[in-house]
Amino acid sequence: MSGGCRARPKAGDSRSPPVGVRGFKSHPPHHAHLINQYHDFLKLIKLKDISDKEKKRYATAVDNFLAELSYTLNDEKVISYINRLKSRYAPSTARKRIIYIRAFLKHINHPLADKIEIPKVPKKRKVVIKPEHVKDVIQEKGF
Repeated sequence: MSGGCRARPKAGDSRSPPVGVRGFKSHPPHHAHLINQYHDFLKLIKLKDISDKEKKRYATAVDNFLAELSYTLNDEKVISYINRLKSRYAPSTARKRIIYIRAFLKHINHPLADKIEIPKVPKKRKVVIKPEHVKDVIQEKGF
């Protein structure tokens, strides 16, 4: 064959790379213990009395956390990730994700788990419109 497209090797072919190498999502094999802890955590989440959507949010947040840290939970990486969440997302979104991650870290007895402070969400100020203000606006507009 010269210059044309080459056929892809079939699965199981000795020339084909192992599963996961082509960009498919796979977990590094040397972190099996952490992955087992993650699966145990997911089992506990399934037992919680929360909605299926909330269970999915737990799984997604922790999975993204572990993938971003390359399944290596050293303190510097954890702190950096938490700070990125705080700067990248709205306070309520960051708060939820940090709660999910902290729950996982507590599950695996990580030393930082109890030191992670959950960010507070700023309270929205109430807008009070007094009847006098409404009357003034109506009179100004000539209604």
